[in-house]
Amino acid sequence: MKRLLLVLCISILTIVAKAQNLPYVNQTDVGLLIGDNVLESFTAQSFNGVAIDKWKIHLGFVIGIDVYQPLTVIPLAPSIKFLPFNSKKTNPYLSLTAGYAFSGLNKFEDNQSKKGGILFNPSIGLRFKTKRKAAFNLNMGYKIQKSSITTFSDSFTVNPRLRNKTVDEYTFSRLSLTLGLSF
Repeated sequence: MKRLLLVLCISILTIVAKAQNLPYVNQTDVGLLIGDNVLESFTAQSFNGVAIDKWKIHLGFVIGIDVYQPLTVIPLAPSIKFLPFNSKKTNPYLSLTAGYAFSGLNKFEDNQSKKGGILFNPSIGLRFKTKRKAAFNLNMGYKIQKSSITTFSDSFTVNPRLRNKTVDEYTFSRLSLTLGLSF
């Protein structure tokens, strides 16, 4: 499923980008994920893609880090940003990111296994242009992230399927407030 989604997104980018001179776009944001424990939920992400001015969209991928209380995940997801207006100073935009987050930064323990899961993040934002080609971003969204922690209660046996285990499934639903820079 993950590979199919990745191949589909790369195919769409390839079809859209065929023989066109599409400018590179980067938007890097840092902020809080407001929910149960505000001080322990943090996000940082970087959007990398292309601007398709004809349709007023930016199409690309997001990679980042989301820190929640029990675990840390690395989102890797396709993303689209819709910029309906072309003002010289302030531009509102809509963004949608949906994909998968991996649990690559968690410590491996003998009795625990941590997994990431799907993520969904719609958001709205304001882009404040500077005199150069850069812009400051203020973004508010709603991030839903699924993940799980499997805890094994006994030691390793010959057949791992026979181990006693407890699976804690998490669905993090957080309001995301981020500040960033784009160029």
